[in-house]
Amino acid sequence: MTQLAPVQAIAARLLSFGFMDRVLPSVASDERLTPADLYESLHAEFGFTIDLAASSENAKCARFYTKADNALSLTWGTENCWLNHPWSQTPAWVEKSWREAMAGTPLVVMLLPDNRTHQPFWQTLVEPFRETSLNGVQLRARFLPGRQHYGTPEDPLAKRRRRPKHGAVLLIWRRLVGRPPSPSHSVQLELPVTQ
Repeated sequence: MTQLAPVQAIAARLLSFGFMDRVLPSVASDERLTPADLYESLHAEFGFTIDLAASSENAKCARFYTKADNALSLTWGTENCWLNHPWSQTPAWVEKSWREAMAGTPLVVMLLPDNRTHQPFWQTLVEPFRETSLNGVQLRARFLPGRQHYGTPEDPLAKRRRRPKHGAVLLIWRRLVGRPPSPSHSVQLELPVTQ
């Protein structure tokens, strides 16, 4: 048995959880369109080059992947990635974001509901590692103020405004290029073995 490089070993451990194997089919009500003002402020900060989960009607970047492209099965390379995915698929997208960041993708910014922090994917793949760096990848969680009104495929401009049930959080994976993780802010990935 050959010894895996640290990043490869960590990626292998993340993959062993199988969240990507449990992708639920999205339904129309599961797709939320990012409000333009929210996206524009984030784009000004991060400089996104690709929208990973879009359609030709709602893409936020000139380059984008659609449901048919299936960004979960593609490599994201050196893109600065924006991601507002179907929320029923969050565990698979979190796992994939870790894999791509550890493989060299410099930036992934994911928007998701803030009421998912109790779920197993958050407790396994986010909570132990947020606000730290791991083998050159920094994970930050930024809880957004207030509650956003999201469009849907049926109501793209969110004209039928209902009171949002939850707020939102950004998960930000950033590849720390050219410097090793700081020992005082790094952790070793010791994930439990799942059955």
